[in-house]
Amino acid sequence: MRNVIFSILIGLFVLSLFAACGDGDHPVDSDGGGVGGTHVVINTCTDYTVYWLDECPAGERCLTFKNSCSEDIYLMYNVGCNSDGTAGSPQCNCTMGPKLEKNGGVKYWKIVDGNYPSDTSTYEPACLTESLQVMANNEQNECVLGTRIEFTAGNSGDPYGKFDSPNISTQANASPPPEGKYYSVPVSFKPDIPCSQDSSNDCGCRPLYCNKIDCPDAYLTPTTNGCSNCDAPGVGCQTTFGNFGSPAGFTIEYCPDDCQTTGGPCPSCQTADLCS
Repeated sequence: MRNVIFSILIGLFVLSLFAACGDGDHPVDSDGGGVGGTHVVINTCTDYTVYWLDECPAGERCLTFKNSCSEDIYLMYNVGCNSDGTAGSPQCNCTMGPKLEKNGGVKYWKIVDGNYPSDTSTYEPACLTESLQVMANNEQNECVLGTRIEFTAGNSGDPYGKFDSPNISTQANASPPPEGKYYSVPVSFKPDIPCSQDSSNDCGCRPLYCNKIDCPDAYLTPTTNGCSNCDAPGVGCQTTFGNFGSPAGFTIEYCPDDCQTTGGPCPSCQTADLCS
């Protein structure tokens, strides 16, 4: 019963988040997004740029951004919006991130987990990684053109909220369509620990792949994807919480090696292996 209730809550959170963040330019967090209760987001972060790093600090969780493409890739991002759409941080608006050098360039985003009870009315701690949206393309200053991934860190202060939310969003079938185009290069989005502690659905913390604008693993509308065996493309991942070494988070790879070497399309709609 607990798993069923949790699945419903996660689903409502994901739906409300994407209904609010659909334009890719000024995303806002849901005012009902706290798992287990209302979490009205009031962010006080003054600078998220310090979370882009050349190395992941020992003992920390990170998002690893790797460019295996033959061209340089520029990352644009936004993060830190308040629930009413105002800028909780300067990076709520379209912000230039790092350049990933071609043929293997890597940058890291240090993940700041949530740490708040379900009835908290502020970001705790400040600058937590909530509703991070990153657009990748071959041009600078383009927040509405490129391959888009999204990530919200889990909440270590809530026993039922320790689930990260990774996803890919193309909005290929959205009506009305988004401004711009949410695809440029193939991408994979995988947990660094290859198993799942979320058995609430048959997808678990599965790898996500996308190599075309209507790829099944992506959000094709604000609420749906193309996988018949999954109840939502934004799954709950508890995989990387705990003492799993460093980096222990997720890897986003552009032109992913494991897809390029097979000579075929990236696999989609996988079922994750459960942790033993």
